[in-house]
Amino acid sequence: MTKPCIPYKLLFIGLCLFIFSSCIEEYLPEGSLSDQKLVAFAELEAGELSQIRVGSTFSSSQSEVALDHNLTIVKVINFENNNKPEEYRYDPNIDAYRTLTFRPNEGAIYELHFDSNIEGFKVITGRSQVPYKTEYDFLQSEVTTEIVTNSEGEDIGNFEIRLKIDVDKTETGYFHLIPSIDDQNTLYFDEIITNKNAIHVLQHRDGILIDKSKLNDANDLRFKLKTFGSFDVSEVESSYLKCKLRSVTEEYYEYHLATSRQSSTNAGPYTLPVTTYTNMANGYGIFATFSTVTDSLLIE
Repeated sequence: MTKPCIPYKLLFIGLCLFIFSSCIEEYLPEGSLSDQKLVAFAELEAGELSQIRVGSTFSSSQSEVALDHNLTIVKVINFENNNKPEEYRYDPNIDAYRTLTFRPNEGAIYELHFDSNIEGFKVITGRSQVPYKTEYDFLQSEVTTEIVTNSEGEDIGNFEIRLKIDVDKTETGYFHLIPSIDDQNTLYFDEIITNKNAIHVLQHRDGILIDKSKLNDANDLRFKLKTFGSFDVSEVESSYLKCKLRSVTEEYYEYHLATSRQSSTNAGPYTLPVTTYTNMANGYGIFATFSTVTDSLLIE
Protein backbone atom coordinates (compact mmCIF):
# COMPACT_ATOMS: atom_id res chain seq x y z
CA MET A 1 0.00 0.00 0.00
CA THR A 2 1.36 3.45 -0.88
CA LYS A 3 1.77 6.19 1.65
CA PRO A 4 -0.27 9.38 1.25
CA CYS A 5 1.30 12.07 -0.89
CA ILE A 6 3.10 14.70 1.21
CA PRO A 7 3.14 18.41 0.17
CA TYR A 8 6.63 19.36 1.32
CA LYS A 9 6.14 23.11 0.76
CA LEU A 10 3.07 23.08 3.00
CA LEU A 11 5.09 21.27 5.66
CA PHE A 12 7.79 23.92 5.37
CA ILE A 13 5.22 26.73 5.71
CA GLY A 14 3.79 25.00 8.77
CA LEU A 15 7.26 24.72 10.27
CA CYS A 16 7.86 28.45 9.70
CA LEU A 17 4.54 29.37 11.36
CA PHE A 18 5.47 27.21 14.34
CA ILE A 19 8.85 28.90 14.71
CA PHE A 20 7.43 32.41 14.40
CA SER A 21 4.65 31.71 16.91
CA SER A 22 7.26 30.43 19.37
CA CYS A 23 9.37 33.60 19.36
CA ILE A 24 7.71 34.85 22.58
CA GLU A 25 8.91 31.77 24.44
CA GLU A 26 12.10 32.03 26.52
CA TYR A 27 13.36 28.71 25.18
CA LEU A 28 12.81 27.02 21.83
CA PRO A 29 13.61 23.30 22.17
CA GLU A 30 15.73 21.54 19.57
CA GLY A 31 14.05 19.12 17.20
CA SER A 32 14.15 15.47 18.16
CA LEU A 33 14.85 12.41 16.05
CA SER A 34 11.13 11.62 16.24
CA ASP A 35 10.55 14.54 13.85
CA GLN A 36 12.64 12.85 11.18
CA LYS A 37 12.17 9.73 9.09
CA LEU A 38 14.39 7.52 7.00
CA VAL A 39 14.49 7.90 3.21
CA ALA A 40 15.46 5.37 0.51
CA PHE A 41 15.75 5.72 -3.26
CA ALA A 42 15.94 2.48 -5.24
CA GLU A 43 15.15 1.69 -8.87
CA LEU A 44 15.96 -1.90 -9.80
CA GLU A 45 16.21 -3.00 -13.43
CA ALA A 46 15.47 -6.58 -14.45
CA GLY A 47 18.67 -8.52 -15.14
CA GLU A 48 20.99 -5.77 -13.89
CA LEU A 49 23.00 -5.02 -10.77
CA SER A 50 21.73 -2.07 -8.73
CA GLN A 51 22.53 0.50 -6.09
CA ILE A 52 20.38 2.03 -3.36
CA ARG A 53 20.76 5.47 -1.78
CA VAL A 54 19.57 5.99 1.77
CA GLY A 55 19.46 8.81 4.30
CA SER A 56 16.95 10.76 6.38
CA THR A 57 14.69 13.76 6.05
CA PHE A 58 16.13 17.12 7.08
CA SER A 59 15.04 20.75 7.38
CA SER A 60 16.43 24.22 8.03
CA SER A 61 16.65 23.39 11.74
CA GLN A 62 17.65 19.72 11.47
CA SER A 63 20.59 18.23 9.63
CA GLU A 64 20.42 14.89 7.88
CA VAL A 65 21.15 12.08 10.33
CA ALA A 66 24.63 10.58 9.97
CA LEU A 67 24.41 6.84 9.34
CA ASP A 68 26.88 4.32 10.71
CA HIS A 69 27.51 2.21 7.61
CA ASN A 70 28.79 -0.65 9.78
CA LEU A 71 25.42 -0.89 11.51
CA THR A 72 23.04 0.15 8.72
CA ILE A 73 21.20 -2.73 7.05
CA VAL A 74 19.97 -2.37 3.47
CA LYS A 75 18.50 -5.52 1.96
CA VAL A 76 15.99 -6.69 -0.61
CA ILE A 77 13.80 -9.67 0.31
CA ASN A 78 13.70 -12.11 -2.60
CA PHE A 79 10.29 -13.80 -2.45
CA GLU A 80 11.25 -15.79 -5.54
CA ASN A 81 14.08 -17.48 -3.60
CA ASN A 82 12.49 -18.57 -0.29
CA ASN A 83 12.46 -15.02 1.08
CA LYS A 84 16.24 -14.83 0.87
CA PRO A 85 17.59 -11.41 1.96
CA GLU A 86 19.83 -9.94 -0.75
CA GLU A 87 22.32 -7.81 1.17
CA TYR A 88 23.58 -4.45 -0.11
CA ARG A 89 26.96 -3.12 1.07
CA TYR A 90 28.05 0.49 1.36
CA ASP A 91 30.44 1.74 -1.34
CA PRO A 92 32.10 5.07 -0.41
CA ASN A 93 33.08 5.66 -4.04
CA ILE A 94 29.45 6.17 -5.02
CA ASP A 95 28.05 7.02 -1.55
CA ALA A 96 25.42 4.31 -1.95
CA TYR A 97 24.72 0.69 -1.11
CA ARG A 98 25.30 -1.80 -3.91
CA THR A 99 25.12 -5.48 -4.72
CA LEU A 100 27.64 -7.47 -6.74
CA THR A 101 25.48 -10.55 -7.31
CA PHE A 102 21.74 -9.88 -7.14
CA ARG A 103 19.88 -9.30 -10.43
CA PRO A 104 16.06 -9.03 -10.31
CA ASN A 105 13.88 -11.15 -12.56
CA GLU A 106 10.86 -10.04 -14.58
CA GLY A 107 7.57 -10.84 -12.85
CA ALA A 108 9.15 -11.37 -9.43
CA ILE A 109 8.11 -9.51 -6.27
CA TYR A 110 10.74 -7.91 -4.04
CA GLU A 111 10.65 -5.91 -0.82
CA LEU A 112 13.21 -3.33 0.29
CA HIS A 113 14.16 -3.07 3.99
CA PHE A 114 16.25 -0.17 5.34
CA ASP A 115 17.20 -0.27 9.02
CA SER A 116 19.52 2.45 10.34
CA ASN A 117 19.82 0.75 13.76
CA ILE A 118 19.49 4.21 15.30
CA GLU A 119 17.14 4.59 18.25
CA GLY A 120 13.97 6.46 17.33
CA PHE A 121 13.93 5.38 13.68
CA LYS A 122 11.62 2.66 12.40
CA VAL A 123 12.61 0.23 9.69
CA ILE A 124 11.18 1.45 6.38
CA THR A 125 9.94 -0.93 3.70
CA GLY A 126 8.65 -0.85 0.15
CA ARG A 127 7.44 -3.55 -2.24
CA SER A 128 7.50 -3.82 -6.02
CA GLN A 129 6.80 -6.38 -8.74
CA VAL A 130 9.13 -6.23 -11.76
CA PRO A 131 7.18 -5.56 -15.00
CA TYR A 132 7.73 -7.71 -18.06
CA LYS A 133 9.41 -6.15 -21.08
CA THR A 134 7.18 -4.51 -23.68
CA GLU A 135 8.17 -4.56 -27.34
CA TYR A 136 7.79 -1.65 -29.73
CA ASP A 137 8.34 -1.02 -33.45
CA PHE A 138 9.68 1.98 -35.32
CA LEU A 139 7.23 3.03 -38.05
CA GLN A 140 10.14 4.04 -40.28
CA SER A 141 13.25 2.29 -41.57
CA GLU A 142 15.65 5.16 -40.96
CA VAL A 143 15.74 8.68 -39.57
CA THR A 144 16.66 11.75 -41.57
CA THR A 145 18.49 14.63 -39.96
CA GLU A 146 17.33 18.19 -40.43
CA ILE A 147 20.07 20.67 -39.52
CA VAL A 148 19.00 24.05 -38.11
CA THR A 149 21.40 26.80 -37.03
CA ASN A 150 20.51 28.26 -33.64
CA SER A 151 21.10 31.80 -32.35
CA GLU A 152 24.59 30.85 -31.15
CA GLY A 153 25.64 29.63 -34.59
CA GLU A 154 25.50 25.93 -33.69
CA ASP A 155 24.11 23.38 -36.14
CA ILE A 156 21.38 21.57 -34.21
CA GLY A 157 20.11 18.18 -35.35
CA ASN A 158 16.33 17.75 -35.63
CA PHE A 159 14.68 14.34 -35.90
CA GLU A 160 11.08 13.21 -36.31
CA ILE A 161 10.35 9.77 -34.86
CA ARG A 162 7.34 7.50 -35.22
CA LEU A 163 6.91 4.31 -33.22
CA LYS A 164 4.22 2.00 -31.89
CA ILE A 165 4.18 0.28 -28.53
CA ASP A 166 2.83 -3.27 -28.53
CA VAL A 167 0.46 -2.62 -25.63
CA ASP A 168 -1.91 -5.47 -26.53
CA LYS A 169 0.68 -8.03 -25.41
CA THR A 170 1.54 -6.48 -22.06
CA GLU A 171 -0.12 -5.90 -18.72
CA THR A 172 2.22 -3.00 -18.00
CA GLY A 173 0.36 0.29 -17.75
CA TYR A 174 3.24 2.75 -17.69
CA PHE A 175 6.40 3.40 -19.69
CA HIS A 176 9.49 5.61 -19.74
CA LEU A 177 10.96 6.29 -23.21
CA ILE A 178 14.56 7.57 -23.38
CA PRO A 179 16.05 8.55 -26.78
CA SER A 180 19.76 9.17 -27.43
CA ILE A 181 22.38 9.09 -30.17
CA ASP A 182 24.81 6.19 -29.82
CA ASP A 183 24.03 5.98 -26.06
CA GLN A 184 26.07 9.15 -25.53
CA ASN A 185 24.30 12.24 -26.82
CA THR A 186 21.01 12.85 -25.05
CA LEU A 187 18.11 14.39 -26.92
CA TYR A 188 15.25 16.56 -25.77
CA PHE A 189 11.65 16.50 -26.93
CA ASP A 190 10.94 19.56 -29.05
CA GLU A 191 7.34 18.68 -29.95
CA ILE A 192 4.83 15.93 -29.15
CA ILE A 193 2.68 15.41 -32.26
CA THR A 194 0.38 12.50 -31.30
CA ASN A 195 -1.00 11.21 -28.00
CA LYS A 196 -0.20 14.41 -26.12
CA ASN A 197 -2.58 13.53 -23.29
CA ALA A 198 -0.74 10.26 -22.63
CA ILE A 199 2.73 11.80 -22.45
CA HIS A 200 4.59 13.82 -19.85
CA VAL A 201 7.98 15.30 -20.80
CA LEU A 202 10.25 14.92 -17.77
CA GLN A 203 11.92 18.02 -16.36
CA HIS A 204 14.42 16.31 -14.04
CA ARG A 205 15.45 13.36 -16.24
CA ASP A 206 15.78 12.49 -19.91
CA GLY A 207 12.77 11.15 -21.75
CA ILE A 208 9.01 10.99 -21.42
CA LEU A 209 6.54 9.13 -19.24
CA ILE A 210 3.68 7.35 -21.02
CA ASP A 211 0.33 6.33 -19.53
CA LYS A 212 -1.03 3.36 -21.49
CA SER A 213 -4.65 4.05 -20.47
CA LYS A 214 -4.54 7.43 -22.25
CA LEU A 215 -3.11 6.21 -25.59
CA ASN A 216 -5.34 6.32 -28.67
CA ASP A 217 -6.47 3.12 -30.40
CA ALA A 218 -3.52 3.21 -32.80
CA ASN A 219 -1.02 3.32 -29.90
CA ASP A 220 1.30 5.33 -32.13
CA LEU A 221 3.78 7.90 -30.87
CA ARG A 222 5.06 10.67 -33.10
CA PHE A 223 7.41 13.35 -31.82
CA LYS A 224 10.26 15.65 -32.75
CA LEU A 225 13.66 15.55 -31.07
CA LYS A 226 16.58 17.97 -30.97
CA THR A 227 20.22 17.68 -29.97
CA PHE A 228 21.44 19.83 -27.10
CA GLY A 229 24.51 20.98 -29.00
CA SER A 230 26.12 21.00 -32.42
CA PHE A 231 25.62 17.83 -34.47
CA ASP A 232 27.13 16.77 -37.80
CA VAL A 233 26.30 13.28 -39.02
CA SER A 234 29.02 13.51 -41.68
CA GLU A 235 31.72 13.54 -39.00
CA VAL A 236 31.20 9.85 -38.19
CA GLU A 237 30.90 6.74 -40.35
CA SER A 238 27.52 5.81 -38.90
CA SER A 239 25.38 6.99 -36.03
CA TYR A 240 22.24 5.46 -34.59
CA LEU A 241 19.29 7.00 -32.84
CA LYS A 242 18.46 4.66 -29.96
CA CYS A 243 15.31 4.48 -27.90
CA LYS A 244 15.12 2.68 -24.57
CA LEU A 245 11.58 1.73 -23.62
CA ARG A 246 11.28 1.01 -19.92
CA SER A 247 8.22 -0.87 -18.73
CA VAL A 248 7.78 0.65 -15.29
CA THR A 249 5.64 0.15 -12.22
CA GLU A 250 2.91 2.53 -11.16
CA GLU A 251 5.04 3.76 -8.26
CA TYR A 252 7.92 4.56 -10.65
CA TYR A 253 5.50 6.53 -12.85
CA GLU A 254 3.83 8.41 -9.99
CA TYR A 255 7.11 9.26 -8.27
CA HIS A 256 8.79 10.68 -11.37
CA LEU A 257 5.61 12.47 -12.46
CA ALA A 258 5.47 14.25 -9.10
CA THR A 259 9.21 14.98 -9.09
CA SER A 260 9.06 16.39 -12.61
CA ARG A 261 6.15 18.66 -11.68
CA GLN A 262 8.12 19.87 -8.68
CA SER A 263 11.05 20.74 -10.96
CA SER A 264 8.82 22.67 -13.34
CA THR A 265 7.11 24.70 -10.57
CA ASN A 266 10.19 25.62 -8.55
CA ALA A 267 10.98 28.54 -10.84
CA GLY A 268 9.38 31.21 -8.66
CA PRO A 269 8.38 32.00 -5.06
CA TYR A 270 4.63 32.03 -5.73
CA THR A 271 4.15 28.64 -7.35
CA LEU A 272 1.62 26.28 -5.81
CA PRO A 273 2.93 23.31 -3.79
CA VAL A 274 3.22 19.97 -5.60
CA THR A 275 2.68 16.71 -3.77
CA THR A 276 5.54 14.23 -3.52
CA TYR A 277 4.84 10.54 -3.99
CA THR A 278 6.30 7.77 -1.82
CA ASN A 279 5.62 4.06 -1.43
CA MET A 280 7.89 3.53 1.59
CA ALA A 281 6.11 2.46 4.79
CA ASN A 282 7.33 4.35 7.92
CA GLY A 283 9.45 6.69 5.78
CA TYR A 284 9.86 8.37 2.43
CA GLY A 285 11.42 7.71 -0.95
CA ILE A 286 10.75 5.17 -3.66
CA PHE A 287 11.30 1.49 -4.30
CA ALA A 288 10.47 0.76 -7.92
CA THR A 289 11.39 -1.74 -10.62
CA PHE A 290 11.46 -1.78 -14.42
CA SER A 291 12.55 -3.76 -17.47
CA THR A 292 14.03 -2.38 -20.69
CA VAL A 293 13.88 -2.96 -24.45
CA THR A 294 16.24 -1.06 -26.77
CA ASP A 295 16.03 -0.57 -30.53
CA SER A 296 17.78 1.78 -32.94
CA LEU A 297 17.53 3.53 -36.31
CA LEU A 298 20.36 4.48 -38.64
CA ILE A 299 20.71 8.26 -38.97
CA GLU A 300 20.99 9.40 -42.59
